[in-house]
Amino acid sequence: MADKLTRGAWFNPIVIDDNEPVKQEIPFAPGPVPTPGPVLTPGPVLTSGLVTAPVNAGLTVYPPVRFGTMRTRNQLCRLLQESYSRSPEEFHRKVDRAYAQFLYKFSSTQEAFLTRMQPVFNNGNCFSGSSQVFPSTTLTQLMQLMLHVEKRQTWALFPMYEINFSIFRDTAPRAQRKAFYILVNHTRNDLQQLLTCEVEVSHLCNWRRCINPQHVTLESHTTNISRKACFNQAAGPFSAGISVKEACDIHNPPCLLQQATLPTTAKVVNELLWIQI
Repeated sequence: MADKLTRGAWFNPIVIDDNEPVKQEIPFAPGPVPTPGPVLTPGPVLTSGLVTAPVNAGLTVYPPVRFGTMRTRNQLCRLLQESYSRSPEEFHRKVDRAYAQFLYKFSSTQEAFLTRMQPVFNNGNCFSGSSQVFPSTTLTQLMQLMLHVEKRQTWALFPMYEINFSIFRDTAPRAQRKAFYILVNHTRNDLQQLLTCEVEVSHLCNWRRCINPQHVTLESHTTNISRKACFNQAAGPFSAGISVKEACDIHNPPCLLQQATLPTTAKVVNELLWIQI
């Protein structure tokens, strides 16, 4: 079942191509564009990585550009850093265009879905979205699908999108892409930090298949990795039948320990129960 159904469009992330002849420059992005969040809210300050001075491009004051460390930096990040070194103004124009496209895709593909699913998200449980992809699937079939954790073709990828940076076609073997969770209404500053690897997407529930926006945050790689200690510490008492507290006392936002310790089968049952209510 999985091999046939997962080849459909539901599992293809939205690809945004920044190729000049294809996409329009902002502010002429097509479709309704929701009001973006504050663009000047500073992100987490990292102690490592390259720090550059803020740039005044026209009348817009952009936040400082910080690139991730060599450990977290990917090919796209390195190319963006080279682009920033050549022309900070062009770098910010590319981020602005990517953000305008993000707002368009968010409003046209995700906003209605998130509004409809808000009561389910509010219960605090993990939500994979697979029950929405296969609404006629039985509990047994869905559980078999979800237990294929390592097989990415069984993932519900409709809450994700990719930005295809065609400007780097001549620099790299192929156009560089960056994947994002479109289920989170990122600010322009968030998008910049994700592109430069200053921050990364972190799941508070320790389940990367979860698409509950309340379980997703942006933070540095170091903070993300440090959550593993909380999850491991909670796993012991749970296996011994001892109650686990709801959240940790170390991180902000806190690790969702009860959700992190639940087995996949329990998460699937909870998801189906709430969908049927």
